Amino acid sequence: MALNWEFPGNRGIVARKDFRDLKETTYQFFEEYYPKELILDRNEGHFFWLVRSKDPSNPSRIKFSHCKDPKSFESGEIGYFAFDEADEIPEETFKVLRTRLRRKGIALYGLMAFNPTDDVHWLYRFFVEDPIEKDREDRELFSNNTFENAENLPNGYIDELKDTYKNPEELKRYLYGEWGSVSSDRAVYPSFAPEFHISQEPIEFTAGAPLIRCHDFGMYAACSFMQIVNGQLRILAPEIMEFGKGAEQFAPIVLQKSLDHFGVPHIIDVSEPYATTRSTADASLTCASVYRRHGITLKIGRHSFAERISAVEYFLSRNIQGEPALIVDKRCKMICSGFKGGYRFEASATERRGVDVEDNEYTHLADTVQFGACFALGKISQMRQGPMKLKAPRYEFSHD
Repeated sequence: MALNWEFPGNRGIVARKDFRDLKETTYQFFEEYYPKELILDRNEGHFFWLVRSKDPSNPSRIKFSHCKDPKSFESGEIGYFAFDEADEIPEETFKVLRTRLRRKGIALYGLMAFNPTDDVHWLYRFFVEDPIEKDREDRELFSNNTFENAENLPNGYIDELKDTYKNPEELKRYLYGEWGSVSSDRAVYPSFAPEFHISQEPIEFTAGAPLIRCHDFGMYAACSFMQIVNGQLRILAPEIMEFGKGAEQFAPIVLQKSLDHFGVPHIIDVSEPYATTRSTADASLTCASVYRRHGITLKIGRHSFAERISAVEYFLSRNIQGEPALIVDKRCKMICSGFKGGYRFEASATERRGVDVEDNEYTHLADTVQFGACFALGKISQMRQGPMKLKAPRYEFSHD
């Protein structure tokens, strides 16, 4: 309200990831507490308000919006944005709106309310980890926990929270306000057990076994590395993810990382169908054809979401002589956090399908793991060896 009043002609965006959640929470808060005498007009069709400023001839405007499509914010100039539940909002949306803070003659603000996240989430990196960002004089993080607000809460509320959030990770996040936790209530892989599936020590590359490189394309480009050793699917460090890098830019990064960490082994490259779409750098080429120019020939998997999930779950649900059939190098922080619950279904999901998965920073590397698991399951199915004999259908890949 102060930003709208003090800076005539201000333009602001108030947003949550999902528009339905915005209408049921944040929007209702504005309806209840924004002074009615300051509201000049309400466009319910487009969800913006025209509100008074200290200059009667130059009112300000509030736009209420969802945050699912960053491209919808790529034009215009604003004086502020305010995110509710910012931990649910994709980093690319934050980056786009940050560049829109350019309205002249106005103090520019980005306001974000959120629950603490795990240590690979973009909010943690932005406020805590990044030495340049966290020490800037124009940034401030206010942290508190539920106990600090106890006098304003109903009697018994804290006890009810303790009873509701029995998982230690959830208590850390929602009650104690601590960084480093991931909620697993909507996890795509509930069978993932960190103490069993995450390595205690770095996983070494096994000479003689092929290196499986798994690729994902889009606004984030991602690549993970795997090996199948004695029937065990091993996800190796490093994990690679870059924002805004097209195939032409990302391929050299993958090649250099591969050389630095693994030398020149036999390599198998698997990918999602999006590799057959047009490259951002050259519309006459596909991502797969750009990769071929760099010596990377992709095997394209065309599996349904159910097949991809079941392939990962196959490995998660089995062990080989007391060892997990899938193990992740502890240095793959994004993949580990995704398995622990960062890769999850939408809160509003009534079914558990691919379209119901929350689009966040974990989905890109999660996709690479799925196609790697499909390929690994297909290879093991063909070999039919030892305790990993399968009754599952073959998982097939084809060249572009």
